[in-house]
Amino acid sequence: MSSARKLSISKRLWFLLASTGLGIVAMLVFLFFNMWSELNESERKKLDAINDVALGFVSDAYHKYQNKELSEQEAKLYAIARLDQIRYEGNEYIFVYRRDGMLIMDPSLPDEERFKVNYYDFKDPEGTPLFQHMNERTKDSKRATVTYVWELPDSLPMIENTLPAPKMSRVIVFEPWNWIIGTGVYMTHVTEKLWSGFWRLSGLFLLFSIPILVLFLIIYKRRLEISEQKQKIEEIDYQNAILEKRVMKRTEELSSALKHLEQAKDELVQSEKLSSLGTLVSGVAHELNTPIGNALTSSTVILEAENRFSEMVARKITRKDLDDFVRRVREGGQIIERNMSKAAELIVAFKQLAVDQTSAHRREFYLSEIVEEVNLSIRPTLRRSSCNLEIDVPEDLHLDSYPGPLSQVLINLISNAVIHAFKEDEDKSIRIVATNEPDGWISLSVIDEGYGIPPELQKQIFDPFYTTRLGQGGSGLGLHITFNIVTGILGGSIDVNSEPGKGSCFTAKIPTSSPCPNSCS
Repeated sequence: MSSARKLSISKRLWFLLASTGLGIVAMLVFLFFNMWSELNESERKKLDAINDVALGFVSDAYHKYQNKELSEQEAKLYAIARLDQIRYEGNEYIFVYRRDGMLIMDPSLPDEERFKVNYYDFKDPEGTPLFQHMNERTKDSKRATVTYVWELPDSLPMIENTLPAPKMSRVIVFEPWNWIIGTGVYMTHVTEKLWSGFWRLSGLFLLFSIPILVLFLIIYKRRLEISEQKQKIEEIDYQNAILEKRVMKRTEELSSALKHLEQAKDELVQSEKLSSLGTLVSGVAHELNTPIGNALTSSTVILEAENRFSEMVARKITRKDLDDFVRRVREGGQIIERNMSKAAELIVAFKQLAVDQTSAHRREFYLSEIVEEVNLSIRPTLRRSSCNLEIDVPEDLHLDSYPGPLSQVLINLISNAVIHAFKEDEDKSIRIVATNEPDGWISLSVIDEGYGIPPELQKQIFDPFYTTRLGQGGSGLGLHITFNIVTGILGGSIDVNSEPGKGSCFTAKIPTSSPCPNSCS
């Protein structure tokens, strides 16, 4: 074990010993104050019990007076005689005073002062007006605690009787005779009991705690030794882990390049999938601008007519003015209805197409409906490119497949034709043709009348990142995505038939019921 390690263990042990010592001191202090509180409470209960006995003697004498067995004076002397017999704690006694301060019974004072001297203004050695204090304490409660200073009697050993000492008395009121009956105990008695009991209990506490502490220290030292052994094992494991991390790091470095390339390819494919949707968004937004603008203009005209009509109503309105206002409102409402219907038609088609494109949920649908939704959504793009789209799709072609991926195929094929099949200044025409095939298959073709694809390029046209317009906006992923969708999720096949100068025909053959039971990626 290194010297630094030994020093660390030594510091821990000393800190543990110091903490344990402080804990024991705190426990003993708590024990001392708890015993003091309990002892005081015990003394109060004992004094109350003695007072209850004294009150019983006085009550008995008072009943003899009420029953006319004794006169009142005889009854009081009878009670005093019985109270004078009560002794406890060696030489402690019962004292009785009237509320006005007149002495009734106090063995510490001469008997000739009884019923003659008023002690109402009497003060203890520290100047406390004792009997006034008793009166105030017993006004609201018939039983109270009074603390004062009194001279110690000769019977207390090892204490000078000339010194005053604190005393605690419990007093109780006997109302028929207006007496205050009390008895007390010197706090020196309580303190002696406290220290006697405290030292005994402290000895027992230390007797049991020291062996436990020693055992705990032995266990703690053993745990430190075990901890040191574990630390050595951990150091060995740490060195092994470093070697393993180096091997793993080399492996990660070798696979990182491939992972980044695959991630880049996936991102490009996803971007290409969403690019057509972005084109649809801009086109539909442009297409919606006209009907919404017309509706806004009509609503403004209606508001202006309403303002003029309100002004005329405030003055005087004629039949002609009312008819003119109704006509303007009707015409404006009709314009708004027509334009909003057109906008709603575009929005519904685009919404369904957008939902289908961004998901791969399987459902039953008619192919003509999907083609029409694609037509409505891509119409702005075709209009800007001066391209005419012809549709030849039977209305009864029913499919149980994935409309989103299928619409993506159509959009990719149409966009590919618009971009690659024609020159900028020539008329453009594209046809969508669908036919029903035997055994539950359909044939879906996108045909253009452009300048075709050279035979040497047709073998590479579905490869990823292959494009004839590199650096001009083409990514080379559109037809690759189309090939993957048709052969993957739709469960079909696609090929191209093209001759230079005679256009191209992309034909996808797909089953009317997709073989893929769940969403495919």
